[in-house]
Amino acid sequence: MSNSHDKIKSETDLINKIANRIRIPSLLPDKFIGIGDDCSVFKISKNRYALFTTDMSIENKHFIINKSTPLEIGYKAMVSNISDISAMGGYPICALVSLGVSNTINENFILKLYDGMNEALKPTNCIISGGDISKSTELVISITIYGESHRKPILRQGALVGDDIFVTGSLGGSKAGLDFIFGKHAFSQCYNTFLYRHNNPPNRSNMVDILLNNYEITSMIDVSDGLLLDLSRIAEKSKCGFILYPNEIKPHRKLSNYCKRFGYDINEYILYSGEEYELLFTGKAKTEQANIKKIDPTEKGQIEPPSIKKIGTIIEDGFFLHTDDAVIPIDALGFDHFS
Repeated sequence: MSNSHDKIKSETDLINKIANRIRIPSLLPDKFIGIGDDCSVFKISKNRYALFTTDMSIENKHFIINKSTPLEIGYKAMVSNISDISAMGGYPICALVSLGVSNTINENFILKLYDGMNEALKPTNCIISGGDISKSTELVISITIYGESHRKPILRQGALVGDDIFVTGSLGGSKAGLDFIFGKHAFSQCYNTFLYRHNNPPNRSNMVDILLNNYEITSMIDVSDGLLLDLSRIAEKSKCGFILYPNEIKPHRKLSNYCKRFGYDINEYILYSGEEYELLFTGKAKTEQANIKKIDPTEKGQIEPPSIKKIGTIIEDGFFLHTDDAVIPIDALGFDHFS
């Protein structure tokens, strides 16, 4: 029988305990960066680092089959892994895909999953190079990506007091999409943009060069479990605090209208929305106004880069929101698999 002390407190707590049991070979202390970041890192040579990331998407936990298409499920599963490579300042090279397939899944569904994964890989030079398929009681998608960086990877650890905090794109749309998936409101064509955002999150791999060329980045993470929780992971690793300016965070399109209509606090969406896969980083712009090269959206396969917004500052200790009226302390909450 399980005792109370056997219960898992949180994902972060469990990962920290596992990390403490993992042995890093003493002869290669400068070669490895192990558990606790977006990717595991192995130093190949002076300016070449191997990046490894793996992630699972599980039916009824990360997706609901009759609420998302197989194309969307496959696309999102792959983007979540690509995002981890991007968050280290790296580039994906090859992916391994393993599936646990239930009796309710047919062959066409599986092929459409792979179509979605291939769609996510289009902006990259990454290919699916292998994997495994087994029978399961529910659909499980496990993806491992190998990538590389030609400079020292950007870690969660490294933020310095006085650094600015930046985030790409907009936030809150994924959480609003969940409202409709879970039936909180009847489907509305007006807010279809939220469902699209939740099922088709952005692939920010094309932002890596832009960020590295225009910012002195000290730490970075992708927004997978919510802005506050993911920023707190940077703060924990960097042994610092932060102050956020929520009015500076760009909300997803139509989110302000949506929150006003139904009486919701928009900060609940922009601060706690998970599965956004925007890049959240600390540091300084290399110029007072970073010279971000615009991409011609008429070029084949190219899109206009998203906005990059300064949303806060790294401080010595504590987590705070700077509102119109006051500076208030805040708990770093977000999505946790075990809470």
